[in-house]
Amino acid sequence: MLERRELLAAITVSNTTDILSPTANTTSTAALIANDGGDGISLREAIAATNNTVGEDTATFDGSVFTGGDNSLIRLTQGELSINDESDYRWRVGRWCVTHG
Repeated sequence: MLERRELLAAITVSNTTDILSPTANTTSTAALIANDGGDGISLREAIAATNNTVGEDTATFDGSVFTGGDNSLIRLTQGELSINDESDYRWRVGRWCVTHG
């Protein structure tokens, strides 16, 4: 009998805003990648989408956006982030990325 294998859900945070865009589709990581609302993917949107996606999730930060210093600062203006998916999160940062809240 073969063991069960699943494809990891991979998403890239590509802006420094703290918004959940009303036009972004956060019903799953695949849906958000296909429709990010036109402004890239925020950390809050990435977490919302991964919460709605079964299985292990991987999120990375776009190195061309998160270049260090104030450019890599995500100001949490919409309250705390809620990670309620039972999967593992692997937030990988290619460069400096700081979150404050």
